[in-house]
Amino acid sequence: MTKDEYAKRTAYLEKHGLAPALAASVTSIPGVNQRRRQQLAKLGVYSVLDLLRYFPKRYEDWQASSKLSESTAKASEQVLIGQLVSPLRLSYKGRLSYIRSQLDDGTGRIDVIWFNQPWLVKQLHLNTTYVFRGKIKQQGYRASLQNPRVKAYHENAVSESKLPVELAAIRSEIKAKQAAAKAELANFTELVNGERTASQIELATPENIPLYEPAFSATDEANNDVEAELRKTHVANQPVYGLTANLSNVNLQTLQAKALKQAIEYIPEILPAWLKEKYKLADSKFTYEQIHFPKDEQSLALARRRLAFEELFLLQLALQTLHRHDASKQAERVLLTDADKQKLAQFEQALPFTLTKGQSEAKDTILADLAAETACNRLLQGDTGSGKTVVAAYAMLACYLAGKQAVLMAPTQILAKQHYDSLRKLWQNCIPEAKIALATGNLTAKNRRELAKKIAQGEVSLVIGTHAVLNEKWQWPALALAVTDEQHRFGVNQRLSFLHDKQLYPHLLVMSATPIPRSLALVLYGDLNISVIAERPAKRKKILTYMANNQKMPKIYEYLQMMLAQGSQAYWICPLVKEDSSEASEETENGDTSKQASDLMAASTRQAKLQADFPELNIGLVHGKLKDAEKNQIMADFYAGKIDVLVATTVVEVGVDNPNANFMVIENAERFGLAQLHQLRGRVGRSDKQALCILLSEQASLKAKQANSIAYQRLVTLCSSDDGFYLANQDLKLRGPGDFFGVRQHGLPEFKLANLYDDKELIAETQAAVQELLKQDADLSSDDAKYLQAAIAWYYPDLEDNVVL
Repeated sequence: MTKDEYAKRTAYLEKHGLAPALAASVTSIPGVNQRRRQQLAKLGVYSVLDLLRYFPKRYEDWQASSKLSESTAKASEQVLIGQLVSPLRLSYKGRLSYIRSQLDDGTGRIDVIWFNQPWLVKQLHLNTTYVFRGKIKQQGYRASLQNPRVKAYHENAVSESKLPVELAAIRSEIKAKQAAAKAELANFTELVNGERTASQIELATPENIPLYEPAFSATDEANNDVEAELRKTHVANQPVYGLTANLSNVNLQTLQAKALKQAIEYIPEILPAWLKEKYKLADSKFTYEQIHFPKDEQSLALARRRLAFEELFLLQLALQTLHRHDASKQAERVLLTDADKQKLAQFEQALPFTLTKGQSEAKDTILADLAAETACNRLLQGDTGSGKTVVAAYAMLACYLAGKQAVLMAPTQILAKQHYDSLRKLWQNCIPEAKIALATGNLTAKNRRELAKKIAQGEVSLVIGTHAVLNEKWQWPALALAVTDEQHRFGVNQRLSFLHDKQLYPHLLVMSATPIPRSLALVLYGDLNISVIAERPAKRKKILTYMANNQKMPKIYEYLQMMLAQGSQAYWICPLVKEDSSEASEETENGDTSKQASDLMAASTRQAKLQADFPELNIGLVHGKLKDAEKNQIMADFYAGKIDVLVATTVVEVGVDNPNANFMVIENAERFGLAQLHQLRGRVGRSDKQALCILLSEQASLKAKQANSIAYQRLVTLCSSDDGFYLANQDLKLRGPGDFFGVRQHGLPEFKLANLYDDKELIAETQAAVQELLKQDADLSSDDAKYLQAAIAWYYPDLEDNVVL
């Protein structure tokens, strides 16, 4: 961040009500020089507030010690208390240095080895008790404790201060404020018809809803050197932070202590008092102290709950505010005559299939939305192949019949072209006179001008395109409906910019093949109403899915030939385009980089091998590095049956529909997330024929089964189910919320503490809290809510352009 950018950000924070002490640069903290500032910048920490909101990623227990007589080699770290009883020997092997000694804890002895830490020879002493934390490793018959971290041992560590005494200076002031708060609460309660007594107040205040009280004892000796104090303190919940080069965990703890001393009194209480009391939320100052320096497990749990609640609450409040803002805007009403309704009924009867219950309910709900006077925003959720496009076609047809305009936007040109072709086919017998336009980035300047003119004059009522539509300054005289085929690729930013930048407020229908539970959908799409298509078309068969390793390649070839002989086509998915390590993680969403790119099968290599093994077949190749025109032509050839086997990267994940494709091999399947595997598998089995999917992976082995790795669990889960909602839950559970279904690609901020899987109850609570708040104080104008709008700007600055507050 440049000096100008920082100045702009500081002004932004202060503009939204943040105290200068919190908006100030980290260089305002004693001991933070330019070098330290640059190190913190790599962590995204620029201001004092950034630092205080840079929370520990985990906590270590330095008190739950083990005994050597009971310890064995295992993956987890162990805590041992003992003395070094043999001289520390420093040796070198080339550039590698290592120290050897022996630890005795009274129940046994074990070798201790430190690599590349020669300074420990002078810092550690024989016959002095230390606390060691590290992993015991077994080599043959001999075990050793390798690279343990060490702290001085204190018998009274359990009751020791968890917070450096730098904060002692404000203790008396805070205690006074706490006493005043209790008195004020007591006075207030006595006024409420005498329903509670002062003694009841005493029981209700500090235990359940802690007020801020630093948990430390003041000593001048410790105050002289905070960092030294931290190095020797071994506590139950030692915070561990994400680090960068030359910045240690103790460095960050020290800075957090100084930041708390300097700015804790300026941390505002952003949540209304009634909300804190109802949901038993801790005080904000208590929260920030305890998240960094927890007194005990209960205090840490209270702090984490408060901050996770804040994250979920503020995000949903922002999205609900947006929802209400849009709902207040006048929309183009779609009012249907009896003749129009008869036309819609004829359209439904002419379909080559019967609508499922979910499709029928969704279309009826959307028709009601379209008739409303104000803009209605709706998410249409459905698994791959559930028939969302037909529902969108029905809604767009209703707009056309009512004399309005509608636009559908897809994330890729390939999918936009496919929607264009399929929708024209669906509508051709019902509205043959309609002018339907395809608007993608391939339009020439002349064609773009002509299309803009026809849209402005109302000659073109139905438009299918890509996000390029968002970039056009087209005039829409009667735009009633905007449909986005999101496929977890369209971001919130794009949706909202389409609405706000053009000052247009059509009804919005977001189609998503991301089948997530309703409670989580309300977090990701809090500004939308939700409809779900839970069923699949009746004639669709379950896709048979199996795991196999490379030793089964002859059998896979047999299946491939059998399926092709039956007239089917096949996909062969690879994680890379070429054998280039720089692409190792570009096209998969798993994020596991443990396997080198050289071990992965590249699409170009597999295509060449398949063509050599099956010279009579036409083996195609498509990937994201091709030009759009090339990709479109290849996909058109595949759809037309000119290509027997299409070797591809994940470029085919997004929505391409070929009913004749019924066989798929996903190579190096462990490289993909469960959701992505499900999306890829959904490219086959889109007819009434039986489809087969092979997950090619070395995880398909006895060794992998015994290890029961996450990658193995992911593949087994996919083989056992084709229920997208179940798989979504498992994906969230296995991979965590950060990567769940490309959450980052939704344009929403990452949560620091909230967990979309573990915090389901908290999500429900925050949803209810937001609704209750807006019911009481719709425009957030009360004194109790004065910090809420500012808090959204502090914590989620990237949402400012999207959320109209």
